[in-house]
Amino acid sequence: MGSNLNLYTLPTELQHHIVLNLHPSAAIALKQTNRYFHTHISLYRLDPLKVKQYLHQVELRPRHRENYACFSCLRVKPKIAFTVSQLGAKKSRNGAYSSGRFCIDCGVRDKRFKPGTVLDIAGDESHPKAFCRSCSTIQSYFCGKCQRLIKTYIYIRGHDFLIDGHFKVPENTIMQGSNLEDSCGRWTKLTEIDAVDLSTVHGHILVITSAGFIAYEYKDGPMPDLSSISKEFFIDFAEYFVTNRPANLLGLQGLIENMDQTKALPCWMPQPCAAAHQPGVPGEDSKLGMGSRTKRGSLLSSPNCPRNETFGARKPYTSRAKAGICGLSIKDSSRNWMTKSSSVQQKRLTIVERPDSTHSVAI
Repeated sequence: MGSNLNLYTLPTELQHHIVLNLHPSAAIALKQTNRYFHTHISLYRLDPLKVKQYLHQVELRPRHRENYACFSCLRVKPKIAFTVSQLGAKKSRNGAYSSGRFCIDCGVRDKRFKPGTVLDIAGDESHPKAFCRSCSTIQSYFCGKCQRLIKTYIYIRGHDFLIDGHFKVPENTIMQGSNLEDSCGRWTKLTEIDAVDLSTVHGHILVITSAGFIAYEYKDGPMPDLSSISKEFFIDFAEYFVTNRPANLLGLQGLIENMDQTKALPCWMPQPCAAAHQPGVPGEDSKLGMGSRTKRGSLLSSPNCPRNETFGARKPYTSRAKAGICGLSIKDSSRNWMTKSSSVQQKRLTIVERPDSTHSVAI
């Protein structure tokens, strides 16, 4: 009778008592012996202090040099399973708050991310993800699961420019959306034209054609005050730039008209329109609404970016530099803007508004 007595045949209460007094490494070894113990043994039931100490020891092993412990699911995972903020100085291997580190999966499960949050993935910072507002999953710019939401503008911290994603939309539909509160981006969704409430919609992206300005994308919200915008803008964009000083615009983007939207070549210009005429001493740095800094008269551009969802090289331009795609240049760091190409009327222009702007260009 006694020869048949072992841990597996002991009463459940005694098994639990023995397991609770095991070292975490021993509990994990026992958990891997058979299906029964794999189901009934959980690190959550052990002494939390011992478990945290064990996980700290594990992630210091040479084979886990590129891995980190998640203290929520109590697993050691690769670096790419965490956001950059979770591996910062305070939550690094020896950081004071490393025991509060959690992986992306646990963040989604425990609802620690707000809808629309942009996540910088550790080890893959050039391809950030976003927490989808509709299906509550981590997706790239275009949500492949719910097929509804598109992140069109994302400000990437540390890169000082905007990322733009254009997508083909079904016939008789438009992209409609609004800015997010406490967010650096805006979301849009595909909407049937017949279902759009035109009372709160105004144009966001304007296409200059021989027939005039056409709204390419629509935006919900209060209509901008156009009282100070000259009517000449809708006739001749170049003349508008010379005479009206668009100080309330954060930036412009030029895209060649009728180009395949999935292969458009963007020209990033998030700063100069806002920086050129902000209060201050000409030539000094100006603090912008998106949290980036730039010198007056400078121009950020990546005209050779081959695809939408990739980073173009950051190329600073000083005064008198050309932006070849949209045909604009800076006459002087402290003077007005001027146009260098009459072909500007053949371009598609994206207008990005400052959050506190009361005068915006839209139709």
